Amino acid sequence: MSSNVLTQDFRQQLEQQRDRLTHERSAIVQAVIDQATAAIDRSLDHINALLGNLAAVPSTTSLTNGSIQTSPIAELETPSLDSQSPTPKRRSTQKATAAALKSSNAIAQMPDGPAKQVNQRKAAAHKASSSAAKPSAKNQSSVMTKSAPISQSKGKAKSDTRKAFEAPKLKREFQDLTLAQAIERVMMQATERTFTTDEMIQTIYGALDESILPRTRQSVALTFAHGIRRKDYIKVQENPAQYQVNPERKTEA
Repeated sequence: MSSNVLTQDFRQQLEQQRDRLTHERSAIVQAVIDQATAAIDRSLDHINALLGNLAAVPSTTSLTNGSIQTSPIAELETPSLDSQSPTPKRRSTQKATAAALKSSNAIAQMPDGPAKQVNQRKAAAHKASSSAAKPSAKNQSSVMTKSAPISQSKGKAKSDTRKAFEAPKLKREFQDLTLAQAIERVMMQATERTFTTDEMIQTIYGALDESILPRTRQSVALTFAHGIRRKDYIKVQENPAQYQVNPERKTEA
């Protein structure tokens, strides 16, 4: 756009805006220089503190085309290896010096504010570590969902086991009696006879499925054991166990 077509007021506004932008640019450049210089000075102070009486040549900072140029720091003179071997303390000092020089040069070359970028990187690293340490709510819910069927399956297995152990039904002539009463009726009707556990099961239940036979044997054997403690029955043989009515009760029959 030609300057001849601009009005006087608009021209003044443009000049004021140009002056303001130029001033802000200079302020920003100066702030960057100050930050970089302060970082370099801190590094130099640290290096000087490590070196003690050895003098370090400071680096020079210049501004070229709006970017910061930092000249390398002169290498420090160290004793030759032939004259004196480096001690562990001197090696650690040299490593610290190299690390400090590297960090100061990296900070000085940041164009958009070294302190701001360093803080942003620290915040991003902290956020990443926090998110990695805490499991998400979605993962927690998935873990709970996966564990729920396991507990339900355990409960179902227990209930199925209990159902499998339910006592079978007695024969029709013993349906109104308990297991102990049914065994007592059979034993008192044949006081001279001995019964094994399987014989008693066949008498009061009939033929049973093999899946419930072991549990039924335990129930019948336990009932006989209670009767022995009450002195209603006696065990006349082992392996296989045979039971008979106590002779003291034969007179009652």
